[in-house]
Amino acid sequence: MAQYERLFSTVRIPGEDTDKILHCEDSKHIVVCVKGIYYKLDICDSKNQFLSPTTLEGQLNWIVKDAESQSDYYSDYEKSIAALTALKRSQWANIRKKYLSSGVNRDSRRIIEKAVFCVTLTDYVPNSLTDKGKFLLHGDGKSIWFDKSLNLIVFANGTCGLNCEHTVADAPAMAHMWEYTMSREVLEKLFDENGNCMPFSRDFKQAKTKLPHRLIWELSSELKSSIQEAVNFSSLSNADLDLEVLDHNQWGKGAIKKCKVSPDAFVQLALQLAYYKDSKKFVQTYEASMTRLYQGGRTETVRSCTIEAKDFVLCMVQNKVEKEVKRKLLNRAAAKHQNLYRDAMNGKGIDRHLFALYVACKGLGYESDFLHKIITRPWTLSTSQTPHTQLTALPDANLHIFDDKLGAGGGFGPVSDEGYGVSYLFPSDYRIFFHVSSKHCCPHTSSKKFLELLVESMNEMLALFEES
Repeated sequence: MAQYERLFSTVRIPGEDTDKILHCEDSKHIVVCVKGIYYKLDICDSKNQFLSPTTLEGQLNWIVKDAESQSDYYSDYEKSIAALTALKRSQWANIRKKYLSSGVNRDSRRIIEKAVFCVTLTDYVPNSLTDKGKFLLHGDGKSIWFDKSLNLIVFANGTCGLNCEHTVADAPAMAHMWEYTMSREVLEKLFDENGNCMPFSRDFKQAKTKLPHRLIWELSSELKSSIQEAVNFSSLSNADLDLEVLDHNQWGKGAIKKCKVSPDAFVQLALQLAYYKDSKKFVQTYEASMTRLYQGGRTETVRSCTIEAKDFVLCMVQNKVEKEVKRKLLNRAAAKHQNLYRDAMNGKGIDRHLFALYVACKGLGYESDFLHKIITRPWTLSTSQTPHTQLTALPDANLHIFDDKLGAGGGFGPVSDEGYGVSYLFPSDYRIFFHVSSKHCCPHTSSKKFLELLVESMNEMLALFEES
């Protein structure tokens, strides 16, 4: 539960050597960014009551109108100041200390850092899940304050999503919160036919509220130069991200369960098969497992590239091997994966233990070639399953009336410059969402090709269980 306490009102402060986490329990405002202009919006009235939805709607409308009228008076540098948070941490720490530690710059920065969360209202309209996913990961390079634990990004067509800072919490905690928020919109009538908020309880009396406060910046020529450098850096990084998001709706975990195979193990084996088809080799693979059974628990590593997975893949790519043999090897590899996952959940994994030994060695002044090699080996395949339906009171997601309401989950960038980041979600028995990321600068990776091989591999594996 510790992670839930820091979902809101939390920021990662850059340091020259080490960052630190700042959590502000007394935060009572959010920050809204429209056309690159930042506004402080108090979420409580003079009687310390939360703003009603209709009052909040009015405040947001005021911000949008004000930003439209003020946009021409703000320079591109002022509108791009958030790009600084995308720089390397030590560089951003030095800029923050030198230029944003006094006067109005300090005041504006503190307002952003101490906000409950940030909201970006963008003019961008994504044309696909992939377009939406890319923008949520990195924006336009100058409109997301990446240090914040949570950024809510609303597109011009009314759709929205989150950009989350991973240090404070893992994906399941953020997904739990977001599932609650979005489920309410599906199950309750929160908006009228015109998209306006429904009137609040007539027993509620809103006290006096403050108008939103526009933030200002004083930019020296040196700070402008740093901002431009950050924008250029962000643009290059953003262009290098190769992301593909797929709504796989031919079949889902329901078909996998009929094979009496764990859906997670099935996808992990398909990832191994797809990567081998693409590169003709096996690589170190990371799958995140939650350690929620322990106080302060975060994650443990499931090393999915096992000997059993290797045996299955090598057998699977041979055309002359009987289907029964391939099926037995698949079941054997899936059982091994399930055991590894259970061990990781129950504190029997090895990677956090090895990392603790590595830190202890460094602290005591020792050097271990073994630990250094283990810790620095690249995770060429970094994978994670996003949990779904964490709320027990929700109706059955398999009901077709919810087909257009199922969320696609979230994704992340590749851990290795020469590898893939793969996130997947089972929202119902009939669909699987995949997010596959890599870098264009690597000549050996292609997210689109890998995704095609992944789907091909899953279909081949499912066919093993079909009756002749």
